[in-house]
Amino acid sequence: MLELLLAGLCAVVIGYLVLLLRSYEYLSMAELKRQARSGNKQAKAVYGVRGPYGAHVFILLWALIGILSSTMIVLIEKVLWTGFVIAITVPITILIHAILPWSRYPEPSLSLASFSAPAVAFLLRFTSPLIRPLERVVGTWISHSETRRINSKEELVDILEHTQIEGDPFSKDELSIALHAMTFGGKQITSIMTPRSVVKTVRLGDVLSPAMLSDLHESGFSRFPVIESEKGDIVGTLYSKDLADLRSSKFVRDVMRPDIYYVNEFSSLDNVLNAFLRTQHHLFVVVNEFEENVGVVTIEDVIEQIIGRKIVDEFDRYDDLRLVARQLADEEAKRREGQTV
Repeated sequence: MLELLLAGLCAVVIGYLVLLLRSYEYLSMAELKRQARSGNKQAKAVYGVRGPYGAHVFILLWALIGILSSTMIVLIEKVLWTGFVIAITVPITILIHAILPWSRYPEPSLSLASFSAPAVAFLLRFTSPLIRPLERVVGTWISHSETRRINSKEELVDILEHTQIEGDPFSKDELSIALHAMTFGGKQITSIMTPRSVVKTVRLGDVLSPAMLSDLHESGFSRFPVIESEKGDIVGTLYSKDLADLRSSKFVRDVMRPDIYYVNEFSSLDNVLNAFLRTQHHLFVVVNEFEENVGVVTIEDVIEQIIGRKIVDEFDRYDDLRLVARQLADEEAKRREGQTV
């Protein structure tokens, strides 16, 4: 009976050591050091052990778990038949290492590790000379990996989505921005551009009279594509900031900036963002395969996709300009239908 009691005690201690192992693995050394420097007493205590000894901590704990597991089996075997011993110890091992909560969630984290730090440090002072040769052989296998290798963007996106569900020490906004930043590049420009039919334009020959300046100001836009004729060919850009110092009426052609940049409608958003950064221009004309103007895109449109939220911007007069464009097209179709009838 004494052997069974001692075996039970070994099982309890093994469970405690497994939990302790998870606690020491809870944070990377970089994060542990950062928290210790910020004044976290528990992190400071744990870093005081992991810092000097490194992988020795994990080797020691696994060695103790192995010794106690073997001892538990020997004690049980003294009382029970060998086959029965196997039938008992296998479920106990699975229970301790795979089923109990501590085997999956290291939530006790630093509290247990910091509490046990003095005892672990005491043992390591005497065992480190013995562990050092062993570390050369098994250290890289048994120690906690500081970083997890991410093999693909899809894997990282899955981790971010999983984190949003499970909860983490990150705000929802931070996770949302990170997730959108990882996925925006695969989208095409057609999904965010402002269709040509709802772009506020000015004509090359228009006079910038007080009335027109007032109309442009009330539109709430800061950039206006300049068209040459009814065909809608864009020949420049008129900036609201260039109108602030006008002292007399001038033609649009005299104030506009002639630089125009084009982007294909099938371009990905990461390519468009790189183009914005290279050109330092804030508005691109979107063209199709026939070199026809089909809309415009601004750097704010791309930023919205990165941060995952709307920006009150020049082309955000409505919640969904693409819907507005479809509505205008439907109205035009109905008008033409009425004329033919």
